[in-house]
Amino acid sequence: MAYLLGVILFALAIFISVCLHEAGHMVTAKAFGMKVTRYFAGFGPTLWSFKRGETEYGLKGIPLGGFVKIVGMTPQDDDVAPADQPRAMWRYPLWKRTVVMSAGSVTHFLLGFVVLWILFVFVGVPNPAADPTKQRAMISLAQCVYANDDEATCAPTDPASPAKLAGLRDGDVITALDGKPIKTYEDLQKAIRSGKFGPVDVTYQRDGQTQTTVVSLVPATRHPLPGADGKQDPSQSTVPALGVTYEVPPEIPLTVTYGPVEALGQGTRYTGQVFGAMGSAIGRIPQKVPALWNSLSGKPRDPNTPISVA
Repeated sequence: MAYLLGVILFALAIFISVCLHEAGHMVTAKAFGMKVTRYFAGFGPTLWSFKRGETEYGLKGIPLGGFVKIVGMTPQDDDVAPADQPRAMWRYPLWKRTVVMSAGSVTHFLLGFVVLWILFVFVGVPNPAADPTKQRAMISLAQCVYANDDEATCAPTDPASPAKLAGLRDGDVITALDGKPIKTYEDLQKAIRSGKFGPVDVTYQRDGQTQTTVVSLVPATRHPLPGADGKQDPSQSTVPALGVTYEVPPEIPLTVTYGPVEALGQGTRYTGQVFGAMGSAIGRIPQKVPALWNSLSGKPRDPNTPISVA
C-alpha cells in the first residue's frame, strides 16, 4: 500500500511539474501580448474547462502531460484568423520567442530551487558539522570485521570486532593510536590504514577519563579512503582494521535548518555544486567514447576491465 501511494504521489508530482512547465510558456506569452487560446492539463477527452478572457483553461482525461496553444507559432500555421495576425507568435522579435520557449525549463529550475529552499528552511538537511572529517573520533562498535567492502555483512567466519574484544564501548572517543594524536574520525581511519597489524595502544576517553588499552588490529580487504572530491577508488587492498564505525556526537544534530535568507545562499551553493558535478560528468564523456566504440564495434576488450552485470 505504501509503495502504491508512493507511485501515485510521484506521478502526481510529475504531472504538476509538467503543468507548471506549460504555465511558464503561457504566462510569458501573455506578458508579451501573444494570443494564448488554450491551456490544458492532460491529454485526451476534456473533463472540465472554463474560459476566461481569450483563453480556455481545462483538465483532460489522461494525466500524462499538458499543452498550451499560442496563436501563430510558425509562419506555416494556417489557422490564424486575420484579426489575430498581428499577435501571431512568429511575428515577435527572436528574443521574445526565445524567452517564451525557454520559460518552461526556467520554471522547472525555479521550482527545484523553491523545493530546495523549503527543505533548507522547514524540513532540514544533513548537518555538515556531523562530517567525520570535522568531529572527534567517537566510535560505535561493529559486530565483526567483515571480509571486504563489497560484502559489508558479517559472515560466520569473520573475526569479532577487535575493539569490542579489547573492552571499548559505544561512545568512547579515541584520542591516540600508538601514541599518534587523533583529532577526528578521519584521522583515526588514516592512522589505522597506515598502521601495523597486531597489537597497538589505543588511548580513549570515557566519562571524562582518559584510558589506554591494547587492541590487536586484524587484516581486512578495503577500498582506499575517498579523496577530497569524494570519489571512491574501485581497487581494494588488505589493511588493518579496528572494527569500529563513526558515531555522531550526541550534541551534534543529524539535520539542520536555516533561516529564510540564509537558505537562499545555501540553495544557491548547492545548485552550483550540482551544476559543477554535471559539468565534470559531461567533461568526462570524451574519455569514455573510445571504450564505447570498441565495445560496439566488437573489438577485444581489455581483460582488466570490469565484467558487465546482467
